[in-house]
Amino acid sequence: MDKLKRTKILKIKEEAPDILTFRVQNKLGGIKPGQFIFLSINTVGEAPISVSSINEDYIELTVKKLGLVTTALFQKKVGDIVYIRGPYGNCFPTAKQYVLVAGGFGLAPLKALIEKKQKNVKKLFYGAKTFEDMIFKDELKKWQFSELIVERKTKGCHLPTGLVTDLIEKAKMRPISTVIICGPPIMVRFVSQSLEKKGFKDKKIYASLEKTMYCGTGLCGHCNIGSYYVCKDGPVFRLDNIKNFEEKII
Repeated sequence: MDKLKRTKILKIKEEAPDILTFRVQNKLGGIKPGQFIFLSINTVGEAPISVSSINEDYIELTVKKLGLVTTALFQKKVGDIVYIRGPYGNCFPTAKQYVLVAGGFGLAPLKALIEKKQKNVKKLFYGAKTFEDMIFKDELKKWQFSELIVERKTKGCHLPTGLVTDLIEKAKMRPISTVIICGPPIMVRFVSQSLEKKGFKDKKIYASLEKTMYCGTGLCGHCNIGSYYVCKDGPVFRLDNIKNFEEKII
């Protein structure tokens, strides 16, 4: 297990209900888009968190309040100390053209890729339950390649309603881009089916998966999927490598 590194919280930004972005000092060196780190809080525990922005001096961690560690993190303030270790897992594939598909909180790890490879991103399809649930609203205004949709309209929202698959089905695309999907397993399943109807092959489709992780090295076995471990062999998987697992994750 890697040694924990002491780091300071530099900035906190609210993204959506129960979702905050924490900017912390980068004490881990080179991190690639798609990888994750473990964040630890004394006397509470640690949790795996994807990296939403990468800089030489800092990294940003977009966190949803779900358990003990994240709840404790939400009580921290700018200047407070937390501990991190990593990075772990593989990164997003290199490609000349990307089509990105995200659902809800799934946009978090994709943001790091967009910032690094923005010229290569041809389209971002992003859906959430409501506009209020969408993260990175400031960035979405700037990303000209974004197409947004919500399941339910709220006051002042002018976005179309439906599912992210509706955007894909209406879009005109040539199946030459590399696609990366980030979101709940059921979304990954239906998005991949919509892409296949558009002519995309499984070898051109990647999914970033989430599963309970503890060690980050594959030793504990908690994140086992078929013959793979999400922490060690993932979290990014090519669709044809995971499509037929008995656990039916997609």
